[in-house]
Amino acid sequence: MIQIRRYAIFATALLLAGGTLPAAAATLVGDEITTSYVTDEGFGPNLQTGVVTAGPGTEIVCPSVIDFCVLLNGTYSIDFGVDTITFVQDAGEAAFYNDFDFNGWQFSGIDFGTGIASVALTTFGLTGLDLSDLSFTADTISLDLAGVEFAALNGWTLTLAEGPVNAVPVPPALPLALAGLAALAVI
Repeated sequence: MIQIRRYAIFATALLLAGGTLPAAAATLVGDEITTSYVTDEGFGPNLQTGVVTAGPGTEIVCPSVIDFCVLLNGTYSIDFGVDTITFVQDAGEAAFYNDFDFNGWQFSGIDFGTGIASVALTTFGLTGLDLSDLSFTADTISLDLAGVEFAALNGWTLTLAEGPVNAVPVPPALPLALAGLAALAVI
């Protein structure tokens, strides 16, 4: 009987303290991400797209048979990590992206925990690309490369951070009810 009381008191204390289990960490691994390269020359968007399942290893290596592999110079790859999207290009020579209304990558259908709260951008071999070229929602990221100059070897990494988990409010009468049950268990 004393063991049962101890468990009841412990369970009540845990509930009163708001004890919860930790949420699973957000990850891109396993997501089916619609990956698109979009150019808008003022006549409406030209969209080359494919659905990629994020997993171990590099998901996209161009040139290959994927539609958007014909759009950019040289060889390039896209890798989806646990919380990153990385693009690396060996263009063979320095050049620039055409300065269309939009000329870049869009990633949609991202299931990243409670949603994307922020995205950090790191680059190498790119001039003119900064956070103002990046936009995102809870499940979509767009990176506009219009007018950006690139070196023969260049790339970028987007690092995602998860949004805060909204707490479920405890009904006001619940702590009192649990305290009463705990008191009865002690008697």
